[in-house]
Amino acid sequence: MKGWMVAVLWLAQQTEVAYKPAEQYEVKLDYRVQQRTAPPPTTVNLDDTRKQPATGMLPYVDVLLKIKTLAADEVRVRIENSDTRVVTARKVKAGDEVKIKLGFTDDMKDRVTAHRYTVLFLTEGKVAVSRIVLEVGEDGLFTVNGVTRGKF
Repeated sequence: MKGWMVAVLWLAQQTEVAYKPAEQYEVKLDYRVQQRTAPPPTTVNLDDTRKQPATGMLPYVDVLLKIKTLAADEVRVRIENSDTRVVTARKVKAGDEVKIKLGFTDDMKDRVTAHRYTVLFLTEGKVAVSRIVLEVGEDGLFTVNGVTRGKF
């Protein structure tokens, strides 16, 4: 029984998708200040574990992902966030640029909104071949595939 469990765990580790090499893509940040309005007074948030979002002029971040090269079998891209939602899914080719709206930096740091985005490169049969992970830590550290790229 223990041997079977070890085999299952080993197989689960083997199915993790590899990171896309850094020389095959380019990440640019579009960092700006944007107006954020208060939610309507009729909106009720019953989740007391999250901080309430601030209003006014706040820092906002978009990421522009330029795909320099693709592997021969990579034809699609699917972007998922840490809330397990698919942000976008479409066909891509080398030279394409994909814009990812990350959101307000304070919300990502406070975990009010998604703080991690995974870009999956898929085959025609929608099997993941490689990935890029964009993440904002609670301290504001921005990483791409675990490599620090800045701080908000």
